[in-house]
Amino acid sequence: RPHRFVMNYLWNLPLPQRPGVAGKVMEGWAWSGVITVQNGYPITLTDLGGSVFCGGNGCSGNGVVSTANFCPGKWVQDVATHGSIQQRVTSGLTGGPGYFNGKAEGVFCQQPTVNGPGNTLFGNAPGGILLGPGQNNWDMSIAKTTRIRESQSVQFRAEFFNTFNHPQFSLPNPSLSGGSAGQITGTSVSPRIIQLALKYLF
Repeated sequence: RPHRFVMNYLWNLPLPQRPGVAGKVMEGWAWSGVITVQNGYPITLTDLGGSVFCGGNGCSGNGVVSTANFCPGKWVQDVATHGSIQQRVTSGLTGGPGYFNGKAEGVFCQQPTVNGPGNTLFGNAPGGILLGPGQNNWDMSIAKTTRIRESQSVQFRAEFFNTFNHPQFSLPNPSLSGGSAGQITGTSVSPRIIQLALKYLF
């Protein structure tokens, strides 16, 4: 991933001290969390349907994966589709190109044959030409520690994973073989999860 930012933080809230019950209610509050913001993972587009290693019969059974082959006049800048990540995901699931132009005519052509003059036996598409969906995830926790005696306390925690319920999408299908190239069918992070905990420390 070209860029990745992770920040952990803990803030003991500076609430005023009060005597009696009010003091017990206001003491011991802390806010913590982890922020992760990063680019998507590089994607290498493949094409099993015209695999040059097997004379165009496909090589998936032999553990060989051929890279995609651009048509003349097309290159990396013609791969990515436009719009928000939600629009690109919806497009792929409703018959459109999806996250990249794997279904568009004229962008990718059949790989060269094994016996063709000067062929490299691979498609001409470089590896990692497209970044997958990025991630912007915030996990947070609010905790309250109430001291009962000098060596005893009770801690309550409310934890929020993917606090803002951002959709975090997984990688699209990188294979041009079949009809699902560019489709994203899953997420890399669960929807918002709230977890409550109570701990007695002694």
